[in-house]
Parts: sequence; C-alpha cells; structure tokens
Amino acid sequence: MTLKVENLAFTFPDTWKVVKFDDTAFYRKQFATMWNGIKAVDLLAVSDDKIAYLIEVKDYRMSIESGPEELPRLVAEKVFDTLAAQIPCKLNANEVSEREIAGLVAECRQLVIVLHIEQPIIPKGIFRPYLPVNLQSRLRQKLKAIHAHPLVLHRKGMAGVSWTVELNP
Repeated sequence: MTLKVENLAFTFPDTWKVVKFDDTAFYRKQFATMWNGIKAVDLLAVSDDKIAYLIEVKDYRMSIESGPEELPRLVAEKVFDTLAAQIPCKLNANEVSEREIAGLVAECRQLVIVLHIEQPIIPKGIFRPYLPVNLQSRLRQKLKAIHAHPLVLHRKGMAGVSWTVELNP
C-alpha cells in the first residue's frame, strides 16, 4: 500500500492497515469542526504485530525558510489530538473503514510516534536545518507519557522500520 504525503510516497506492507488520518471524513467533517485549532498527524498505521504508528511528515527540501520554530510542540499537539480522536472515531465515524482502523489502534499493544522530516541537502536562503538528535530530544520531553522514544526519520535514515519512503514522481 502506497500513500502520498506532500512530495513523498510511503509504501507499507500490504497486510498493514494505513490511513491518511488528516484526510479522513471523520477528522475533517466531524472531529476538526468541534472548535478551531484541532490538528492531526498525516498517517496512522497499524502493523501485524499490533503496533500503532502515528506519523507526521514534513518535507522542507524545496523550502527557503525553516518550518515552525516550535516543531516538536506542533508534532506533540497533532499526536495528542489524533489520539483524542480515536475512540470517538471508533464509535461515531460514518465510514466503516475509519471505525475499523480506530478500533485496531485501541487494541494495539504499543504506540510509536514518528516525525519524518526531509530537509535540503544544501540549505538555501534562510533555511536552518533541524538536527534530528535535537528534534528527538525535544519530542521525548513533550511526548514521554505517550511514547518515550519517538523516531525522527528521513529517506536516508529509516532506522529499520518496515516501510519505505521515495520521492513522489
């Protein structure tokens, strides 16, 4: 299964359940309309061994400016809001497939938070690259009650996860 996010194509094992959560009808038409400021991660994936992956994607390769200064806070907010949406999604989503994946997330034995970030090889303009180790440390601080060891990945450093990421043709 391949899903496109920004300018990247994520390919997951065929037996996994994966959804672009911020594009689901439940999130867009029901949950996010409750009040301003509700956010969601890009991808929600459930592996065969009952691990839920919440994946936020940032592609700054073509940017001349850095992303938000508080990227770890933004990711933490998206994770929190996405998790808050899972039980209501399981119970109230109009789409059966959306209810099913939310139910699978609720049954998982582990949560893994992933920030997938692509940056320019040679920074241009006023772009200041994020150091993955700094991002990971700050994400740990923000998300330790949810996942104490979040992953910060990029196409050339996938840390042994079971999916691949390619440039979107």
